[in-house]
Amino acid sequence: MKLFRVTILLISALLILSFSIKTFAEEVEKSKSVSIHELISKGALRVSVQGAGGHEGECILMYLENPSADTTFFRIEPGRVLSSLDTSIQDILITREEMLSLAPGEQRMIDIYGFCGQASNASPDSAQVFRVGEMADSMVVVLAEFLNERDNNFPEDAIQHAVWCLTDDYDVDEIYSDDLASIADLRTLVASLKGNEEQWFSIENVPASSGGYSYYTKTITGKFEIFIPVDCMVDIIIIDEYGEKWDEFEKDVPYKDGTYQYSFKLTATNWPQGKYFLCILGDGNLLYKKAFEL
Repeated sequence: MKLFRVTILLISALLILSFSIKTFAEEVEKSKSVSIHELISKGALRVSVQGAGGHEGECILMYLENPSADTTFFRIEPGRVLSSLDTSIQDILITREEMLSLAPGEQRMIDIYGFCGQASNASPDSAQVFRVGEMADSMVVVLAEFLNERDNNFPEDAIQHAVWCLTDDYDVDEIYSDDLASIADLRTLVASLKGNEEQWFSIENVPASSGGYSYYTKTITGKFEIFIPVDCMVDIIIIDEYGEKWDEFEKDVPYKDGTYQYSFKLTATNWPQGKYFLCILGDGNLLYKKAFEL
């Protein structure tokens, strides 16, 4: 047993040492690296950038060449913008950091992970050419750094709408997922950056058949807590601002007094734009009313 404990302690120590060495090496590499923009401006790096097709995820190809006699160490920062030479095509916001080194004369092609920062412009195709632009606005850089730290571990469509919330003033509720808990941190950050209260619902918008960047609402997902003060028969409905009923989740369902966690997902394909209310009634009396807007 004593030998077993000693072995475990040694393994733990080696793991900690290995992690420390790796972390130290990463910090040393980062400290030696300069911005890609700086090397380009000095002529110490040649770069050409083109679309890979699409506007989110690994949607950019970057060709790199070191023309100097020295090895170059550089980083491509989350928050840097790749600017389209065609002003009708979307610029791309980089959300994944790249730490790179190139030997003298070395050439390399890499994938760049990023998202559109201009919702109304067209999506780039594989022939689209970009240049390495400036850093985005400070709030957008905060979002890009957050995404990089979290390894962009959110649905790509949710990330895209999070970017558009800051670049194109989309609403936070358009950061969508069937599982709201999985994107809660992302929505909270964006709401904070916009100075908004975080929404309790999420709207899934999908492209209209007309193409382009026209969208319509497909589904609405929500999660909230309700308190039922007395035993009663409960109705849960959706009405619009004129009092017209659009959906009914429950009708005359018996509830005991207490606190309940409630979630829903509804189809709203043909609903017109406007204000709606989720209402909970107990024995016909309004107990709870939450507003949302399409």
